[in-house]
Amino acid sequence: MSLLAAGLRYEEVCVATGLSRSTVKTYRERSFLKLGLTSRAQLWALLAPH
Repeated sequence: MSLLAAGLRYEEVCVATGLSRSTVKTYRERSFLKLGLTSRAQLWALLAPH
């Protein structure tokens, strides 16, 4: 999730982690659902230092 929060695209995350695009997308969708997020902007706000 931190790679997506850093602004990397799915393809860049795939290369960095060795996961398929569909796996990265599934992990993101499940994480967003669990955290109640609907956008990357909300993810950035959640992870921003307070």
